[in-house]
Amino acid sequence: MSGDIKHFYEFGDFRFDSGKRVLWRNGSLVPLKPKEGALLLVLLERRGDLLERSELIGRVWKDTFVEEGNLSYTVSNLRKTLGGNGKNGFIETVPRRGYRFTAELRDSWDEGECGVLYERDTVSETVIEEIHSSNPSRMVVPPSPGAFFSRSVSRSRMAIAAIAVVVMSSAAVAWRFAVYPGETRKPIRSIAVLPFRDIDDSSRASRRGMGLADILTTRLSGLKRVAVRSFDSVARFEDTERRPALVGKELAVDAVLEGTVYQVDDNIRVTVRFVKVLDGSAIWTGEFSKPLSDELLLQSEIAMRVADGLSSNLDPDERRRLTKRYTDNREAYEAYLRGRFYYDKRDPAFDPDAIAEFEKAIELDPNYALALTGLADVYPGYAERIPEKRAGRYDHAKQLLERALALDEELSEAHTSLAWIKRVHDWDWDGSEREFRRAIELDPNSYQAHMWYSLLLVILDRNDEALAEIEKAKELAPLSPAVVSNYFSVLYFRQENDRLLELAEEEKKLGVREYNSMRTFVQAYMRLREYDKVISTINEYNTRTGEKRLLSELAAAHALKGDTAMAEPLLEVLRVSAAKSAEQSYRLATLFAQIGRREEALGLLEKCFYERDARILWIAVEPRFASLRSEPRFQAILKKMNLPSA
Repeated sequence: MSGDIKHFYEFGDFRFDSGKRVLWRNGSLVPLKPKEGALLLVLLERRGDLLERSELIGRVWKDTFVEEGNLSYTVSNLRKTLGGNGKNGFIETVPRRGYRFTAELRDSWDEGECGVLYERDTVSETVIEEIHSSNPSRMVVPPSPGAFFSRSVSRSRMAIAAIAVVVMSSAAVAWRFAVYPGETRKPIRSIAVLPFRDIDDSSRASRRGMGLADILTTRLSGLKRVAVRSFDSVARFEDTERRPALVGKELAVDAVLEGTVYQVDDNIRVTVRFVKVLDGSAIWTGEFSKPLSDELLLQSEIAMRVADGLSSNLDPDERRRLTKRYTDNREAYEAYLRGRFYYDKRDPAFDPDAIAEFEKAIELDPNYALALTGLADVYPGYAERIPEKRAGRYDHAKQLLERALALDEELSEAHTSLAWIKRVHDWDWDGSEREFRRAIELDPNSYQAHMWYSLLLVILDRNDEALAEIEKAKELAPLSPAVVSNYFSVLYFRQENDRLLELAEEEKKLGVREYNSMRTFVQAYMRLREYDKVISTINEYNTRTGEKRLLSELAAAHALKGDTAMAEPLLEVLRVSAAKSAEQSYRLATLFAQIGRREEALGLLEKCFYERDARILWIAVEPRFASLRSEPRFQAILKKMNLPSA
């Protein structure tokens, strides 16, 4: 193979060489002035985006002062050259703002003198293009026997294209999107689906682009040979202006999928680009269109295209899961997306909105297992905030999950959520592990399943297995604050204290809430016996915010320094709180255990056990209870909880 990859933009009857800024129409060269070519390139690069007049002038007339009239004149000439597509000739004027390229756009590539075949979806046909450096021609073949396609093509060219497809298939090589000159083709082992950009107001209002990325991530996560980054990791890039390849490097993946979604009348159109992170080159581009009523079918088609390009050997289970329809009701799907939007804020203030949307989705489609799982996920947070309703809400969540699994036993999300409830509420360690293992079997890319499974393994004192699971979760979701926080917890219980501050810093950089970050640093300082830093960190936070947080850690730091005069007043405050709260009882127990007041500590732990406080789960592995492990009362609690004894 010789020559570099050349990139082209295609729209209407035109083909534009982005490197040489040369334009063809139906294979014939179209004259362009240099500034017209530069302007067209900028508009095509930012397809669908509104470009301000000042930005266009700055890009086209670099380091040169020109009047805005120069821009208007160049746009006018370019429109005359392009013609058609309504009065604006592919370029929309936004009054008093700037311009936007509005036509449907496709990308293609030319590899020097060696022709390349690649496949692209359009509205009603599959296009296989054969690209040569001297002649930007195309061939069209039907995607399957009897499929409809509208363009007139000679029989001989169709035969050539069909032979090419057969040869590729008989070689047992799924289409790989592109071939790179001078390079041994490396398989894609990890990908991320970035939030799709919503072009029109309707899509923006319904957050269609975020929803599409979420669903595609869910579908592709079932692939066994490809690591798919979690949606939580990529959601932060919704409004980023950074290039996809740069985002991919931050996510540590081989390739990223990105694109746009927009509604035109009663049709949904999606453009997709699969970008190689190493050099930013596009591996494949696709264009998909369906009537609004078939929006859900669109997801399956895109997922299959991506998966076929990633793996030449999809097994039947993978193929079936990729095309599975979670609901046929578009309104139910949109309600589910809104529910996920509110739930993913992880803010209790939005829980009622999430519940309302999930319930609406279920009302519209009672068999929508994914919506049942979403609703079940909201209730445990409610349960922990209102202790007297804890048991009832956990039971309700379990009923929802069991109903979801009765509808769809292969729903990994439902198994993961049920495993979590069996761990934190039922204390059913074997049942929880079975559910986690099933969830991971169904979706090996579920960072949440790996993360929560690691916490179960910590509780059971299976520390090496726990470390392997949390490291897998971090590989899948490197930018998830929850993963980093739980990684800290795994190392804390393993007593790998030298790495705790490193993870506290990483968590802080990911933008967790200030209190959570402060608490993590305090835990690290306590394990490192840096009591002065514990005291100064807590006092600074409480003074600035007017709150009274982490008083048990503050009292412990003073006591362990030998400053009983400062510790005793705090102990009295904690006693009052512990009388009203199982959570505060547990915190006070950790303090008493550290300063040698064993009987008081054991009494508080027994109270936490009978009230089923969530923190009692860690009793067998909590380093602060080291002095209690040989106590019969302590061992009795472990036995009742079926936890490993000392």
